[in-house]
Amino acid sequence: MALQESRSRVLPTLWDHVYRRQFAEIDRMLAPGMMWEVFPAFYRPYFAPLPIEGVFDPHETVNYFKTIRERLLTEPKTFKMGEQRHGEESLTAHFRTEGIDADGKPFDVKHDVFVEFVPGEDKIKRGVEYLDSESLNLHMKRDANKQEWEERTPASGAVEGKARQSTIEAGTTPSASQTQSQAEQVKEPAASQTGQASEQKSSQA
Repeated sequence: MALQESRSRVLPTLWDHVYRRQFAEIDRMLAPGMMWEVFPAFYRPYFAPLPIEGVFDPHETVNYFKTIRERLLTEPKTFKMGEQRHGEESLTAHFRTEGIDADGKPFDVKHDVFVEFVPGEDKIKRGVEYLDSESLNLHMKRDANKQEWEERTPASGAVEGKARQSTIEAGTTPSASQTQSQAEQVKEPAASQTGQASEQKSSQA
């Protein structure tokens, strides 16, 4: 139970304490020219439980805040942590933020996280993050151990996200032979149906 609690703290600590409760102060700290090296010591404990490398790199989280601010974010009306589901060595979490932009228009941001832990530890082995917002036209993805966000199409991202979540929860990665086998299984029924159709035409003639 202690390990599960430790793993749970990896996700909500930053978002709950910094993003929601301390939003006004964070907003001031993210003024142009603010660097992590001069990040106020008062807020450093909130970042302490997070790995320095990987999905939850504090530097990249600060950059994420800046990006959202630059995309018209002003003040969130609501922030909530949605479903958080534990696997044997994995964790899935969903965050939702809603608010009003600088033009007075509503916005929403969805942040989905899928991670796999090192067995028996709270260190992240692999994972992926997705940021989606229809109102901000924001669709991005980031893998663990990669610092840059990548833009993606919403459709492919949704399919990829479900596949990655299933893979992480199962703790396995489908092999190329399995993928090929599945493709062949799909093709075979179609071929047999074509053969049956041609046989029926011949008998009718």
